Amino acid sequence: MGPILAGLLVDLADFITPLGLGKLGIPIGAGVGWWIGGQLGLRGSRRAWLIVLGAVYCGLPWTSRLPLGTLVGLISGVRKTGNSSR
Repeated sequence: MGPILAGLLVDLADFITPLGLGKLGIPIGAGVGWWIGGQLGLRGSRRAWLIVLGAVYCGLPWTSRLPLGTLVGLISGVRKTGNSSR
């Protein structure tokens, strides 16, 4: 799974949390962060940071209006592609 798809999944989780699942934003975000971290092959503190960031992002109000996960994934994917062409 690439970083853009990972960002889309985090944004999707963040989008559904205000739709009657607002109180579940933190555990949903943590779960998505844990799953994505595993799919990306992250271990230890890197996976833990992704879990924390997912929980905070999905737990904060009004973030569902900003596609920050997708934008970060896009930037990460572009940087990765740009570095591999050298």
